[in-house]
Amino acid sequence: MTFKYPVNGIVLNALEGFPKIKDKLCRGLNEQSRSKLEMVRLLNNPCLHRKLLGFIEQYLDSAGEIGTSILNEADPVRFLQRLAELYLLVYLQSREPVNATPAAPQNSRHPDIILDTGSIKAKVEIYSLIENYGYQFIKQYYNSVFLWSECPRGYDIDLKLVANDQTGFHAYDIPNRDKDLRRWQTDLEGNVKKWLTTAKVGDIQEFEGVDNTFKLRASLRVLYDNPGIRNVQFYEPGSSTNIRLYFEGSPECNAKNQVGRKILAKLEKRQCGCPHPEYLRVLILNFELTDYGWLDWLSLPYIIRSIDQTIRVLVDKAGDPLPYDIVIPAMLDYHCYCCFGEAVILDTERETQIKEMITQTGLDQKCQIRVEEPPSELIKALQRFKTNDPV
Repeated sequence: MTFKYPVNGIVLNALEGFPKIKDKLCRGLNEQSRSKLEMVRLLNNPCLHRKLLGFIEQYLDSAGEIGTSILNEADPVRFLQRLAELYLLVYLQSREPVNATPAAPQNSRHPDIILDTGSIKAKVEIYSLIENYGYQFIKQYYNSVFLWSECPRGYDIDLKLVANDQTGFHAYDIPNRDKDLRRWQTDLEGNVKKWLTTAKVGDIQEFEGVDNTFKLRASLRVLYDNPGIRNVQFYEPGSSTNIRLYFEGSPECNAKNQVGRKILAKLEKRQCGCPHPEYLRVLILNFELTDYGWLDWLSLPYIIRSIDQTIRVLVDKAGDPLPYDIVIPAMLDYHCYCCFGEAVILDTERETQIKEMITQTGLDQKCQIRVEEPPSELIKALQRFKTNDPV
């Protein structure tokens, strides 16, 4: 899944504030053209994405291959997964005495990060899970078809997913096969551009969903001559896709659902290689891109137990040799806010060494509900309101 984003004055001006990104990105960008790179999407709205762009700029030099992959990524889903790798890398680099470096790619099955604490070495692979991929694809990115259409008009549009029958909308009804989704996206792009070119204010158009599992209803509210003015509002349907649901059955049942099958496929790739006495092999299961409700869900006792038991069932299915020495569930978030669930130690003969590595690297930082300080301007406004001071 890719989109073509305009390379305009906004993008080129924004790049001036990020010289490292500019140096590596600007060579292939020409004004008045379009680019598939996700970085160009961020640069099209520098006010909204300034903190993220600044984060990438700050750590680009130490990010190595991970940084390069972020700059060159054209797929929105993979872009988020690459960012998760950067978040963990930066988090680990902030720990003393940890030496964390991006792994140099040797083939298609290589780890993401190499760790060295001085006494322990480890290879780390990060897997960012996405459950109900078809629904997440639609929910997060289909409005981009309207936002970045090559139609030469600006507009305000309301979008809504509509069920095809009386049974209602179910996230799991949408096909998960990437091939089906990409074919639908290509057809939708052409149909949307054709409609937007001639549509009038007040027009409503319905587009068929993937395999006719739903309809996409678009309502055109305002038209602008300037194609740079576009406001796309998506009214998301209610759905129950909480990731916890995939760990509420028996371990054997959990291993067979869509999340269990994805984890099994990842285990079988053995991207950190075969068991080796000189280093540990770590798999980080990142749940940040899933619908999880509360941040601290990984700390719930029944979830800890269920993940542990499910992983062990999946490891048995993967067979010999042992795919990883340790599996750690995690939430890899922006601003290096990385937190972790209970580690599943698979190589019990090296348990002492594994626990030492976890402590040294901070891979045991627990997830807690974040309470951020409100902006100082808001605090001052509330104080004025309380004292009836209009100034």
